[in-house]
This record gives sequence, C-alpha cells and structure tokens, in this order.
Amino acid sequence: MKKAIFAVVAILLLSGSLKSQNHQNGNGQNKGPQGPPIGIVTGIILDAETSKPIEYANVVLYKSKDSTLVTGGVTNTKGVFNIDKVPFGGYYLKVNFIGYAPQLVPGVKVTPKVPEVNVGKINFQPGSTNLSEVTITSEKKLVEYTLDKKVVNVEKNIATTGGTAVDVMKNVPSVTVDVDGNVSLRGNGNITILIDGRPSALSGASRSAVLEQIPASSIESIEIITNPSARYQAEGMTGIINIKLKKKMSKGFNGIISTNFGTGDKYNGSINLNYNLGKVNFFASYDGSSRRMKGWGESVRENTLNDSTTKYNQNSDMLRSRMGSGIKFGADFSINSKNLLTVSFGYENRDAGSTESVESSAFDLNNNLLYYNIKNSVEDEKETSQDFSL
Repeated sequence: MKKAIFAVVAILLLSGSLKSQNHQNGNGQNKGPQGPPIGIVTGIILDAETSKPIEYANVVLYKSKDSTLVTGGVTNTKGVFNIDKVPFGGYYLKVNFIGYAPQLVPGVKVTPKVPEVNVGKINFQPGSTNLSEVTITSEKKLVEYTLDKKVVNVEKNIATTGGTAVDVMKNVPSVTVDVDGNVSLRGNGNITILIDGRPSALSGASRSAVLEQIPASSIESIEIITNPSARYQAEGMTGIINIKLKKKMSKGFNGIISTNFGTGDKYNGSINLNYNLGKVNFFASYDGSSRRMKGWGESVRENTLNDSTTKYNQNSDMLRSRMGSGIKFGADFSINSKNLLTVSFGYENRDAGSTESVESSAFDLNNNLLYYNIKNSVEDEKETSQDFSL
C-alpha cells in the first residue's frame, strides 16, 4: 500500500516539473540568449509621385519617450526594410533620403503579443528647395596669351580712360611710344598697324596723328603679333599691331556719345552711330580732341680750365598743342556668318604746334655776366588725310 502511494506522488511531481519546463520554453521564444525580449519592424518605402520603390533609403528607429536612437536599417532594391532585434516598447520611425523631405512614422509598438510589426507602405514625398537667383559673372583678363598673339583688353585698363589710342599704346607690354607719338615694338619701328584686321594708311609721321584721333573708349582690344604667319605680308616687319574697335551689333538705331576732360587742358569727345538692318549695317562717327602739354627745364654747369672757372645756366619753357578731328562713315554687308564686306571713307584733320623759349647765360667766378642769350622757336604743322577702304 505504501509503495502504491509513493508511486502516485512521484508521478504527480514529475508531471508538474514537465509542465513548468514547457511553460518556460514557450515564453522564451522572443528572448535573446541572455538579453531582453526582442521583435522585428518591417515596411516598404515608395515614391509618393511614381509609386516606385526607393532603394538605399535610411530608416532609423527612435524611442517615443525620449527620442533616443535605438537602431536602424536601409531599404533594399524593392524598397523593403527589415529592422530586427528590437526590444519591446514604443517607438517612431524617421525616413531620410537625398532629394526627399524627412518623414516620421509614429505609433510603432513592439510587444510580447505583437513582436513583429509591419508599418506597411510609406509614401515618401520628394523634397524641393527654392533658391534665390544666382548670377555668374566672368571677367576678361587685362592681358590674354594665345598661340600666335598677345591680346590686351583695353576696357579693363582704367589708366587709359579719357585718352586716345596713343595713350593706350603706352600701356601695352613690349610697345613703346616716344614724345612725338611714334610707335615701336620691342625697340623697332618697322611695324604694321591694322584696324579691325585690315591695312590702314597709318605710316610714318601720319601714324601718330591718326592714332591721336582714335578715342580709347572706342577700342575693345589690341592684338600684338610678334611672329606673323603666312596670313600677313610680313616683308621683314618686326610685328603687327591690330587695333580692334568696339562694334554695336544690336538691330535698329543705336549710338554712343562720349566726352572726356583731363588736367593739363586735355579734352576729347566722340559720337558713334549705327543703323543695323540685319544683313546691312550703316555706321558713322565723328571725334575731336584738343590737348596742351607744358614742359620746362633747368641746367647748371661749371667748367674749370687753367685756373679759370665759368658758370653756365640754362632755362627752357616749352608748350605743345595738338588739335584734330575726324569723320568716318560706311556700311557693313554681311555675306554669311564668316564673311563681311565693309566699305568706308574717312577724313582726318590735324593741327599741331609748339613754342619753346631757351634762356642761356654765363658767369665768371666772381659772378660777372659774360654773355646772355634768349632763343625762341615756333613750329606749326597742319595735315589732312583721306582714307577709303574696301
């Protein structure tokens, strides 16, 4: 009897132990090996406009309580994300991707009863930012170098404002201009000057005169060609200076009027008119200038010969004046995009003069006057020229 009772008690104890073990195994299915209960959050990210899946979108999970970052993931090629090992609790999702506005998905709860949460489709809205107007400005350099020439952009040189082509030449590298306005390139005056790539009547003494009649404001750039190609008839020249004038290409009637005043009695002005019909452009221009240049000099010299000392003093005053005007008119005929026929006629009038007074005196060692001399000289030069080009 006792054995039977003992056997019944043993069976009951064994049965209770098995039930307890099974209950523990059933609750341990959503636990880590030694960590807290974990779950899974899944979903799919789609473009709100095209409904196409978005690949490589960044999905981050935050705690709802304090916005602490918990974990995250990235969508695959089908736009699906799968975030595992999520502890039980309340969360919200934040989705980010380049070109899209960040989006929040609240109310994500992972619980023992619902360890796997599928938030479904998330329609991701493309983001746009309205930018203010952007202006890109590019400026020409003062001096540009190409394979066959050096280009000086005159409009970038403030020093030539209000001057003439002669003043421009004085600021061009490798070009020198003497007191009479004669132009030389690298010390040699054997050069050819072109205007808009065409030969001009600028040669000899008249070259400086005509350059004086071209306002600096009408020059766009100057090209220096020190090694002329077969395109030019070099004839042993040192080089070529090509003066490129500004051109107004707007259709209809347009013009430019400019006046300049400078210290030392320097005045010049110009009028440039154009009437562009598209294939044909009529142009006319008038310019005039007047300038006076003053100068003075003083020298003191002492010569001693055989115990005799002589002192020489010399004072000079000089005044140079130049006045000139010119008119030019013609027409441009556009044959095609690469060929242009120009017919023009120009007339120049130049009046130049100078006066100089030189006072010379000599004294002995005791400042006794030995001789006194005054020399006055007057020069006057007038010149007119006509130029027809085709």
